[in-house]
Amino acid sequence: MAFENPYSFGMRMMTDTIWSMNQMYGGQADSDSVSFEEGNISSVEKSFSSTDVRKFAELTGDENRLHTDRRYAEAEGPFDKPIVHGVLVMGSVSSALAKFEGDIIIESMDELNFLKPVYVDDEVNISCRLTNMNGRRAKVDVEVVNIEQDCTVLEGKTTLFNANGMDLS
Repeated sequence: MAFENPYSFGMRMMTDTIWSMNQMYGGQADSDSVSFEEGNISSVEKSFSSTDVRKFAELTGDENRLHTDRRYAEAEGPFDKPIVHGVLVMGSVSSALAKFEGDIIIESMDELNFLKPVYVDDEVNISCRLTNMNGRRAKVDVEVVNIEQDCTVLEGKTTLFNANGMDLS
């Protein structure tokens, strides 16, 4: 049986990358790791400031006024105030995934569903639970709860591969 290179499915979450993301987006830079075993849960609390949203808009070029212009969002948009980019919320799931022990590779994030918007300055809890372990692979139940609104804003599944100790070069 040939080994399938997991890099073809996703990105490798290396220690220095995780540290950088934690510094940029306020993730918890602690050394608390969660063992890569079925049923274990990793969670992170995060809020998204207007500065976070502005930096993300500059990095990606997504300058949609629903995210960046408070007056427009309040007066013309379908929401009460500016919303956080959905991709920024989804990307922040990786901060919880990175707490699992090992060299974690995200194979897919295509089963995540946006249920409600996250507003600028709202705090969310990102929770990831390992399920359906199959060797080094696991499905992960993901739930992002908006603490301010007391509702689930993102949910679904991802697939992880733990390449700890493997030479994939």
